[in-house]
Amino acid sequence: MPYKNPERKRQWERDHREQRNARRRKMALQPRFVENSQNPAPDPYFQVGDHLWTIAAGVAVILMVIAIAFIASRSYGSDFVSDSQARDDGS
Repeated sequence: MPYKNPERKRQWERDHREQRNARRRKMALQPRFVENSQNPAPDPYFQVGDHLWTIAAGVAVILMVIAIAFIASRSYGSDFVSDSQARDDGS
């Protein structure tokens, strides 16, 4: 610690009181936060990049479901129709 002697510390504080007070006044007059209306902060809950991959994944899943349904209807559709027709004809 620079001031091991408390009396010397008090003397230094008395000698430099005006400088310290002037610095405090200057700091108090300066604005601490200036709002910049030209560049507002981005909304942390809406990040375009985060939502784009979510939307793309959702579209991919929907397209896969449609493709699987189409392939399944093409593959199994004729069997279901022939089975139901066979039941109708056999009765």
